[in-house]
Amino acid sequence: MNILFLGISDDLDFNLKNKILQSNRTSILIFFLLIAYSIVFYFNAPVLLPIFYFSFILLLVYYILIFVKFNRLGRFILAVLPTIISGTIYVSLSQGNNDILLGVALIIFSFTLFPFLFFDLKEIIPLCLSIAICSIGIATHNISNNLIDIKIDNSFMKTPLMDTINTIIAIVFLVIPLFYLLKEKLEAENKNLTLMDEMDKRKEESDLSQKELEKTLSEVQHARLEDDRRNWAATGIAKFTMLMREEENLEKLFNILISNIVKYVEANQGAFYLIEVENDENKFIKLEAAYAYNKKKYLHQQFNIKEGLLGQCYLEKKNIFLTNVPQNYIRITSGLGEATPKCILLIPLIFNNHVEGILELASFNVFKSFEIDFLNRLSENIAALLRNVRINEKTRSLLEESQQQSEEMRAQEEEMRQNMEELQATQEHQQRLEKELKEKLEVTQQQTEELLAQEEEMRQNMEELQATQEHQYKLEEELREKLEISQQQAEEMSAQEEEMRQTIEELQATQEHQYKLEEELREKLEISQQQAEEMNAQEEEMRQTIEEMQATQDQQSKLELDLRDKLEELEESQKEVENIRRMETAKVNNQVDKINKLNQQEIEKLKIREKELLEHVKKLEKEPKK
Repeated sequence: MNILFLGISDDLDFNLKNKILQSNRTSILIFFLLIAYSIVFYFNAPVLLPIFYFSFILLLVYYILIFVKFNRLGRFILAVLPTIISGTIYVSLSQGNNDILLGVALIIFSFTLFPFLFFDLKEIIPLCLSIAICSIGIATHNISNNLIDIKIDNSFMKTPLMDTINTIIAIVFLVIPLFYLLKEKLEAENKNLTLMDEMDKRKEESDLSQKELEKTLSEVQHARLEDDRRNWAATGIAKFTMLMREEENLEKLFNILISNIVKYVEANQGAFYLIEVENDENKFIKLEAAYAYNKKKYLHQQFNIKEGLLGQCYLEKKNIFLTNVPQNYIRITSGLGEATPKCILLIPLIFNNHVEGILELASFNVFKSFEIDFLNRLSENIAALLRNVRINEKTRSLLEESQQQSEEMRAQEEEMRQNMEELQATQEHQQRLEKELKEKLEVTQQQTEELLAQEEEMRQNMEELQATQEHQYKLEEELREKLEISQQQAEEMSAQEEEMRQTIEELQATQEHQYKLEEELREKLEISQQQAEEMNAQEEEMRQTIEEMQATQDQQSKLELDLRDKLEELEESQKEVENIRRMETAKVNNQVDKINKLNQQEIEKLKIREKELLEHVKKLEKEPKK
């Protein structure tokens, strides 16, 4: 353990630590001083060695007291010990009052400064007590000198060397306390300066803290003001939302809203304007409700969308905030008089980028930013309400129209069902006619085949006739030789001519029958053409009916989508339904075109068959002439 820092701990005061440190340093010096003087006295005055032994014991007691934290008692012992020991040695060595040992006296005087070195003014009791004991010891040295009479040779203490050593020791022990006292004073001054600097810093920190506190207080007040404004706005939104939910009559609702808005924002006048649309080109602004307006103002209820500040607010879709209101723009009247407001605020009621109406407020007080923000939020809710009301009205009208169209569609369905039944009957009749026509065509084909067979037979007969004529030529050559054979052959020829005549008559009868068949076929073809035209007309009518029914179904589907979804989804659905309707219409048109093409092909085939029959008949007419 380091003796220099004995008894010093972190929980002690700085001054106390310094005093204990100085007492430890002094005790070490005293210890070495006692050793040196005990050696000197051991050889020159051994009779006084018990005083040194007692001093070592007291010095050990000091260390023990310091160690056990009785530092004040230890310092007190160390403060009075040097003075008492040196005084006792001086009295023992002095052989009378006139025998003065100057070096020892100087050492005693220097030891009297130890109480100031070991104690400060805070420890006034041990300081005064130690000073008193040292002073009493010095003051009573003459009395003590008379009481103590020890015959000792003190010449060794009077030698120049000892005088010089004693003087140096006295000066050292005089300078050391003074040095430490001056050092304590300097440290105290430095400490005071440090404390002053710390006080200044603390003052600056206090000023900064005060400024920060004031800033924080201002922020808290601002935050509280913002909270109050937010609470005010939230309360207003909740209040007006409740009003909009409770009242269903739109006119009453707007009157209630405008009166409550004017009162809530502490304005003086207010009005609601709605955007009315007759068509895409005719739009106007209509005054729906007003609060505290005079009669002349209230009578003018409609404005053009390009007229005045209302039109500008509608076209720009932005707030208009006037603080320099013209004198003739508006007047706020009461029973005591009238005056021009300080500010005018126009807010468009916008929903989905569409202006549904305009809110106009006039006040003697200039509207604050948070009030304008609140009115903007409220305008969005009112615009949404207007939009919903108009959508509901449109939905209601569309629903009524849908119901009416549903009834018309039912009637059209009934009519179409009847048309379908008639069309089905017509198709069955047409199928029967086609079947009969096919049968007649088969009969005609059989007759044609028979005619072709008869034609073949006639051709063979003609060939035979030609062969016969050739044979007749031969016979005419032979006629000159054999007249009788020629006459017989002439008779045979007459018989053959008779037979040919009968065959030609039969062919003419067959041709007349063919003419009759062709005439009947023409009539049936005309009837078939008329029926085909009727079928085409019925198919066209049926196609139109199907288109009308499809259009009606599309309208009904659009109405149902109107009831389920919003207006934008309805427009998209209309496009999709229109595409589907066009596809269906194209399909029906394709089917009708196919039917018409088939009918035209059948008619063309019949016409071609008719031409073939006519050509064949003409050939048959020409061949008999030949």
